[in-house]
Amino acid sequence: MILGSDVIYDALIARFVPRALHDEQDYEQAIAIIEGLLAKPELHPSEQEYLSLITQLVAAYEASNDPVADVSGVEMVRFLMDQHNLKQKDLVDIFKTPSILSEVLSGKRELNKSHIEGLARRFQVSPAVFFETV
Repeated sequence: MILGSDVIYDALIARFVPRALHDEQDYEQAIAIIEGLLAKPELHPSEQEYLSLITQLVAAYEASNDPVADVSGVEMVRFLMDQHNLKQKDLVDIFKTPSILSEVLSGKRELNKSHIEGLARRFQVSPAVFFETV
């Protein structure tokens, strides 16, 4: 073992080496990694760092292969609510309280891991659609 190496991060890299995504297969594999990490009840800091990196790679791939205007996570929530004819009260189960949901939709609070997981399940979409792109 190399001095200062991170066993958890090294194991993640052994599973999927972070590099530019070149095709749909790379993309699908990266999405599977993201979904697997988001399914965990708690992430180690190394897993959080790796998740952030893979998310950036997915966002870069999507930006270059699907030239759609950047949409924030909250904008996506609003769009999906509209498409499914939902009101705020219909999503309280995901956000735990009406006030948290209201704060997220007004931009006073950010979507968190739990919100993203619940929204992805509810709308049957990839969690990646709710990540902010930089």
